[in-house]
Amino acid sequence: MISALQEHSLHLDWYHYPFPELAGYHIYRSMGSDDHFTRITDDLVPESEYTDSCLIAGKSYYYRIIVLDSMGHESNYIQTLGKPWATSLAPQKPAGLDGRDDNAVVLLNWNANSESDILGYYISRSEQSGGPYTSLDTLVSHTNFIDTKSEIEKTYYYVIQAVDSTKKVSEYSAEFMVSVQPTGQAPFGDRPFSIPGTLYPGRYDTGGQGISYHDTDSVNVANNDFRADQGVDCSENWVAWVNDGEWLEYTVNVTKEGYYDLDIQYKTPNDGRFIRIYFDWIDKTCRIDLPKTGEEWNSRLAVKKVTFRDIHLKAGIQIMRFDMGPGQYNLGKCVFTPAHTASVTGSHADVSRYVLYPNYPNPFNPGTSIRFNLPQTSRVELVIYDVLGREVNKLLDQNMMSGMHHVIWDARDKNGKKVVSGLYFCRMRAGASVRIQKMMLMR
Repeated sequence: MISALQEHSLHLDWYHYPFPELAGYHIYRSMGSDDHFTRITDDLVPESEYTDSCLIAGKSYYYRIIVLDSMGHESNYIQTLGKPWATSLAPQKPAGLDGRDDNAVVLLNWNANSESDILGYYISRSEQSGGPYTSLDTLVSHTNFIDTKSEIEKTYYYVIQAVDSTKKVSEYSAEFMVSVQPTGQAPFGDRPFSIPGTLYPGRYDTGGQGISYHDTDSVNVANNDFRADQGVDCSENWVAWVNDGEWLEYTVNVTKEGYYDLDIQYKTPNDGRFIRIYFDWIDKTCRIDLPKTGEEWNSRLAVKKVTFRDIHLKAGIQIMRFDMGPGQYNLGKCVFTPAHTASVTGSHADVSRYVLYPNYPNPFNPGTSIRFNLPQTSRVELVIYDVLGREVNKLLDQNMMSGMHHVIWDARDKNGKKVVSGLYFCRMRAGASVRIQKMMLMR
């Protein structure tokens, strides 16, 4: 028996038995090799081929073919050694491919496939519509990608393919076109901030509104002359009157890949303020809460520092972006220092087995970093439980490639609400392995 896979259908072809009394065939199908087989043909199939339609991508199907003679007698099913023959469809082609040109690099994102066994995605591009396409990278396990190999004043056509755990590859997605144009964004003073080091918030990149910053209030209320040509309220050391939806971008140079702690100075008389920090469009901190530092805006309003630990950064030039939560607050200097954590990389890492490392920091507030190692590609479920064994939040439930991985828990439940102080448990289920670590939240 052989087959040809098509989108949502499967064409079966088998050896035709040359018996004079042959009346035809019936086809039986099952979702599992040991499950009950159900006949899917109402009428006899006269020829030795059949197309089964309306199948679900990513599912496995098992088939049996029964021969009937002119008297209605049935044979045993057709299959060597008496085992049913099985196949599975390739994943559905991904949808929602979108993106933009950002400072001469192309940022892509798309919708995650609905199949439960998606391993990742291949990204390809061409300089002409319709291909031929050239693959850009190895398998990507998330639903965004940064093309750093694009060139200014060129047009590119991108497509993506989904790959499942059996290494079946989908058809190309719909094509997405991006024209890479020169932008005005550049480091303030033509020099990127160095990490580790101090970032001064007023020295955001040049380029103006919508390129290197977004300001919802175009009037410089503070009348600062540090950047008087722009509406942002800022001095070199402070950006003032930050409001919800505003953002700032900085070109930074991470001198060495590793884990870093970040201290952020700020002041606000109100609770409920927060900030998120992205590096090359990837959220590295989740939500960082900024508790109030005083009761009212005046000269006595205290300056406080919030620390977010253990941010993993790759080496090289990157765009760092502050996304502002609801205002108002003032953002001060930001200091990156190497994290003083126990090493789980290099010679200290056990890459031959499943490992869930202790979270850091622990105790923690407002967030903590969870790292784990996979010796092979595996389905990973990472769940937070309280002391009563109730599920608080599911951080991961997906296929992931082998190697070290890093997840941030922001001490919120699955509905986005802050959880109370206390003891929690992080459970990792990967392959046949289960690992658990204790975590202490102290508000």
